[in-house]
Amino acid sequence: MQKKNIIITGGATGFGKAILDVFLKNDCKIIITSRSQKKIDNLNIDLPKNYKNKVYYFNTKLENENDIDELLEYSQKTFNNKIDCIINNASLSLTGKFKDIPYYEYKKAFNLNFLLISYLIKKILVINNFNNIKVVNILGGSINVGIPYSSSYSLTKLTLKVFTEILKMEDSNLELILFHPGPLNTGIENRKLYGFKLNPIKSLVRKDPHIIANKFYKDLCRGKKIINYSKFQNILLLIYIFFPKMISRLVK
Repeated sequence: MQKKNIIITGGATGFGKAILDVFLKNDCKIIITSRSQKKIDNLNIDLPKNYKNKVYYFNTKLENENDIDELLEYSQKTFNNKIDCIINNASLSLTGKFKDIPYYEYKKAFNLNFLLISYLIKKILVINNFNNIKVVNILGGSINVGIPYSSSYSLTKLTLKVFTEILKMEDSNLELILFHPGPLNTGIENRKLYGFKLNPIKSLVRKDPHIIANKFYKDLCRGKKIINYSKFQNILLLIYIFFPKMISRLVK
């Protein structure tokens, strides 16, 4: 995966930024998307000078199909029709009880976390010069047991997992990779939404995103199609089987 052309959605901060750093060290050219121009400007300021000519910025909210069309058009022009890998990192996580989360926010989560990814993949499949491209779909939360107060995230990531598995059986022209990084210490767990805040103790079991990004790069180079660093979901499954009511107390 050296000297490749990469697209990372949501690559200005958090885990996307950690992935960006790893690929830059391996002489890749990268387009990152972000809904925040301020985050793009801050990243550009902090980026070492020797990397500035390898990073391209695309400011988009990724809210509809037109945003995906514009991203692919920009990427084709920037990379001269040679895109090697797309990493679907951007996602929307809503924290709170289902009854407290507005319906329109649920729709936004399903749109960004699944529907627009499926649209992007469909566009890739019908464009001939996108053959042999790697598409990495990042999972999160638990895909075996739903996590209380994170229903939209768990549901959309489970849907994305099943969708990816189906496509692997349907189409061989696309190299699809499922990546489950496990709990990461990116700061998102400290965000309060809809009157709910996760227990700060949870951050103690979260992993350094830069360490996970380096492992991910190595496994991607090895050709792994399923990359899973999450033991957390297996623990949740065992707890759910024997002590189902304990799940909600663990995440509070």
